Amino acid sequence: MASSDIRTLRDHAIWFRSPLHTPGRLPVASTARSTLRMVTRILSPLIALTIATAASSVFGREIAVPLRIDYPFLQSQLMDQVFRDDPGDLLAWRDAKDCGRLHLTNPEVGYAGGYVQILTDVAARVGAAIGAACVTVPEWSGKLAIQLQPETDLQSPTLRFRVKDSALYDSEGRPAALAGTLWNWVNGHVHPRLDALRIDLNPVTDELVVLLGDILDDRDRAQLEAIASTLALNDVRAERTELHARLTFELPETMAVVQAPPPELPLTEAELANWQASWQQWDAFLTFVIRTAATDTTSEELRSELLVVLLEARHEFASALTEWQTQGGDPIRALFLRSWEHLAKTLRRIDDSLPGNRAFRYLRFVSAADALVALDAAGPGYGFEVSTDALRRLARTLSPSDTRDPLFYDTEIDTELRVLFGFGAPIPAPAESPDMPFLHLLPGRSAWAEQYPIDSKTRARLNRWVPDREELHAYLVAVRNVLAHAAGASLQESALNRKFENLYRRLVPTTAWQESCWRQVVERDGRIDPLLSSAGAVGIMQVSTRVWRGFYDPHALTTDMIYNAGAGSEILLHYLTDYAIRRGEHEKTGKVDNLARATYAAYNGGPSHLTRYRTTGTPESLRKIDSAFWEKYRTIRTGNELAVSKCFGVDLPPMQETKRQGEILPAADFSTQGDELE
Repeated sequence: MASSDIRTLRDHAIWFRSPLHTPGRLPVASTARSTLRMVTRILSPLIALTIATAASSVFGREIAVPLRIDYPFLQSQLMDQVFRDDPGDLLAWRDAKDCGRLHLTNPEVGYAGGYVQILTDVAARVGAAIGAACVTVPEWSGKLAIQLQPETDLQSPTLRFRVKDSALYDSEGRPAALAGTLWNWVNGHVHPRLDALRIDLNPVTDELVVLLGDILDDRDRAQLEAIASTLALNDVRAERTELHARLTFELPETMAVVQAPPPELPLTEAELANWQASWQQWDAFLTFVIRTAATDTTSEELRSELLVVLLEARHEFASALTEWQTQGGDPIRALFLRSWEHLAKTLRRIDDSLPGNRAFRYLRFVSAADALVALDAAGPGYGFEVSTDALRRLARTLSPSDTRDPLFYDTEIDTELRVLFGFGAPIPAPAESPDMPFLHLLPGRSAWAEQYPIDSKTRARLNRWVPDREELHAYLVAVRNVLAHAAGASLQESALNRKFENLYRRLVPTTAWQESCWRQVVERDGRIDPLLSSAGAVGIMQVSTRVWRGFYDPHALTTDMIYNAGAGSEILLHYLTDYAIRRGEHEKTGKVDNLARATYAAYNGGPSHLTRYRTTGTPESLRKIDSAFWEKYRTIRTGNELAVSKCFGVDLPPMQETKRQGEILPAADFSTQGDELE
């Protein structure tokens, strides 16, 4: 089938949507019509999608796409369609001389007894005109509660609402004893307006037809028409937190089933490069969506959840990439599904405070990806490919005014991303300030940084230094000072409670010990190379350039110990403050030092690993990692940070036994006062 014929078929399919087709309605605008089609680009060419058939009927398998509409979104629609006299106001009725009036304000949408409930303030004045004057009774104020039954429209994919019951309450919350006049006003002027409330889902259903056209572009026209004819919106119901409905269609038995491919062999270098590019496209798309959503909300809690989605997806890919090279297979599909499940929940909450038009963008976006997940669940084996241009258009449904390419993957620092997620201004790269005191301290910010600066010559040596036995003590003291300054610099920019500062100062050198044995570089075959893991983690703090893309300069992470130590310290502080402390890891166990264990677990494996150190079922390999960290932390807690020398086959005495002027920074305090040790 020619591409022009395919496009004609897709456009034509919109007219074959019994029972949802609305006679005489023009095809939807391209932006709306492309929404579901565009979401398929998330996986293209990342996953294989199967539409498998079963049974022996004409239509063999029903596909159900969940539609979820939360009450804050419904409230925004209520404001736009009903309470629009002034923001949140409805002057439901008044007579010609304003002797009688019914005024509703401040509606709240929620759930009650299986129905959608609207609870609104009411002010009523009952009176009559006598000549030029009004004779009124005292104004009454109270509450009006209205229960709505959500229903589907038989003629189109639209949610409508029917008033089931209403009740008036006085200012004390008691049932109001009022004359019939006020009830007549409510029944005659309020109920009809609520009965007219609609949520038009035509853009979502139209896009599903176009999505099917994309997936089935090698099928005949009759088959697509047959599928489109079964499209229906049904099973709408009110739940405690949101409205639920299902968009369903059936796949014909005659559709060929593509057998699932055999297990894949390990990837070749060319295949690995292709999948790397595919992941980068998904990562760029995910970053664009998360940045947009973080901009649209002012909630620190939601921003924190969005960052978790991003970091978890990147952590999982970094791990999967290592397994890929030896085991083969395709981890992208599973990574997408896990990321989407978490992201969708957060995006549904983002629209709570958005105006109607912007909130509807999120509904369309989320519903589109949910449709793709539902199709994927039908079974493996049906491959499809779609263009990257459509993915770009999908991303821009959330941010139409953003001119950046949503699929552009680069390694430049994204200052906006850092600020949105609480990391602040970027750490200056080494070339910007070669003689700068430790890390990102600005002149005058720290007395101890000015007291113990590192000049460019010393800094350069640290970045190439592989110490021999005679140099080891001097090397470890210098690195210890770098780490102490890294912790101090990060603390100076934070609001960490002082009672946790000593714990954090111990956490930084312990993590560097665990991750790299305090090394930025290693010697291999006579060359000095950056310390680099198979998952892309580099340097003394083993910061992953893939996971933290946009937050740090990958070249500086690789080539400069001081920059790398600053980045790792900043990440540790983020995990300690925003996750371990905020989620009360020390309160759950009564042990303050468990904050260090939780923070390192998240640093090592991502935010979802926060509790693995105390969770049953943690894999043995991770338990060994956490146990090794805990042993090192306890050692540094005693003040014996030079025990890291064991990594080099040497057992140096504790630093306090070899203290010389200037070797131990006054900023570093490893005392245990006020701490608890498990």
